Amino acid sequence: MFDYNKGFLYRYNDQVSKLTVCARVRKPGYELTDGCREFTRKGEAGNEEKLPENVRRAKSKVFELALCNEFTYFCTLTFSQEKVKDRYDLEGCMKSFAKWLNNYNYRKAAASVQYLLIPEPHQDGAWHLHGLVSGIPEADLRQFQLDEHLPTHIRKELAKGHQVFQWTAYDKKFGYCTLSPIRSTDAVSKYITKYVTKELGSSVKELNAHLYYRSQGLKQKELIYSAPDVVLPDPDYTGTYSKIKNA
Repeated sequence: MFDYNKGFLYRYNDQVSKLTVCARVRKPGYELTDGCREFTRKGEAGNEEKLPENVRRAKSKVFELALCNEFTYFCTLTFSQEKVKDRYDLEGCMKSFAKWLNNYNYRKAAASVQYLLIPEPHQDGAWHLHGLVSGIPEADLRQFQLDEHLPTHIRKELAKGHQVFQWTAYDKKFGYCTLSPIRSTDAVSKYITKYVTKELGSSVKELNAHLYYRSQGLKQKELIYSAPDVVLPDPDYTGTYSKIKNA
C-alpha cells in the first residue's frame, strides 16, 4: 500500500530542480476515504468531497506553475461595478474574463496572453485578482507617470525607478488594473502563494469556485527520476513528512 522514503527529482525550469523525499507515499490505485486516515482501493471511497489539504495543494501548484512558466508581469486586476454585471459573482466574472481574453488573443495578432490568477475578496465581498501574466502586446500597455494622480503604493514604486503599467484593453472592459515587470521568477513564485489562504479556501468552497485560475497549456514540472528508499543528506528543508533539496 505504501512506499517509504521515496524520492522524486523534478525539473521546474532550466535553472531550478528539486529533490523531494517523502517518508511515506501511497501507491497507485489507493485513495483516502472520508475519514482521511484509512485507505481503500481506488473507486471504493464513499464520495469525492474536498479534503482539508486542498489549500496546501493549491499553494504548491501555484508555486509550480509560476516557476515553470516565463511570465512577464505581476498584476492586480479589478472588476468595476460600472463594467461588469456582478463583481460579487466570482465565477461569472471569470467566465466573462476567459471569453473576452479568448477573443482578445484571436483578434490581436501580437497577443498570446497566458495567466495564473488568484482571487481575493475586498472587504465588501467584491472580487479582484492577483497573479502573473505574459503575452500582452506593448501597444496595449500604458506606463504610469509620477505626475498623475495615483495610489500611494504605485507612487512609491515609480519613485524607486520601477515601471508600473496599465493594461488598457482590460481597463476598458473590466476596470482598474496594474502590471509590474517581474524582476525575479523565483521571488515572485514564492510571493504569489501568499494569496492562497485558508480564508480564501473557505470563501471559494461556499461558492463552488476555484482557488486559482490558469491558462490552458502552461508548462508543469517534469519528473526526472523517482525511487523508494532514498537517503537525502543535508536537506534544505525537513518537515514531518518530507525532506527537500533544491538544486
